[in-house]
Amino acid sequence: MTNVPQGAISDSDNEDGPVKCKHGEPAVRKYCWEGADTGRYFYCCRRKEKPCNFIKWIDGEWPKPVKTVLLTMWDVVHQYEEMAKKALQEKDATVAALRASEERASGV
Repeated sequence: MTNVPQGAISDSDNEDGPVKCKHGEPAVRKYCWEGADTGRYFYCCRRKEKPCNFIKWIDGEWPKPVKTVLLTMWDVVHQYEEMAKKALQEKDATVAALRASEERASGV
């Protein structure tokens, strides 16, 4: 099964009435924001607590070259996020070291 992140939400109506999840409740329509399915719409359970694993894709699957590009793009995004996280940690460590040095120098 595809790992489906949170996305835009709306009610689920189609020609046959509302799409229902495994609980028998109207499903919610979401927009996939990440991974190989970025940009695709799907229906899923609307429950926040104990949702069922119902997923019904509305859009057709992306061609393999598009999936490859999307996954490569997301890999780059995650690499930049990791780099930014490390840079913030280094900045925080530097600031802490400078403050400690200033405190030692001022005799506090």
